[in-house]
Amino acid sequence: MPFGFCNAPSINRVSALYVHNFGQVIEYEHLRGVAGLMDQEYHELTRDIFNQHRGTMLEVARGVFEFSEDLTNLFGKNLELAEVRGDLRHIQDVETSLDEFFTDRLTLRLLISHVHSLNKLKLTAGAEDPDMVGVVNVNTRPIAILSRAYVSALGVPKSS
Repeated sequence: MPFGFCNAPSINRVSALYVHNFGQVIEYEHLRGVAGLMDQEYHELTRDIFNQHRGTMLEVARGVFEFSEDLTNLFGKNLELAEVRGDLRHIQDVETSLDEFFTDRLTLRLLISHVHSLNKLKLTAGAEDPDMVGVVNVNTRPIAILSRAYVSALGVPKSS
């Protein structure tokens, strides 16, 4: 995260948790090797890490507010970030970092969920949903999803 934004207390907590969890995974893999990645203990470790990060989006949102408050304290209450963002590369860097962070986070959570679902299938053979492979519904109808999204979007008020 860009300098300044990474100093927000909530962003520090999120970063520290990621560093701690990365250390846990590296330590486990160092002790158990590649073969250990199939152990129940590894599955539990990754599930615990996954669950620890459930509140990350709220914590990052809190960090955005903290950063905004810091800027207000520095530049005054009349600073309107939306109006000056095009002129301030620093604000654009924060936006880019947040986009990358949330894209990476979503990808990791999807992959972890998928692997956990596949592993659960192995443990509970015979109790599976024939439409599902991990978290993927093999009978997904994209047009139905797009239609529902369109109808939902129609109900969202437009901002001026």
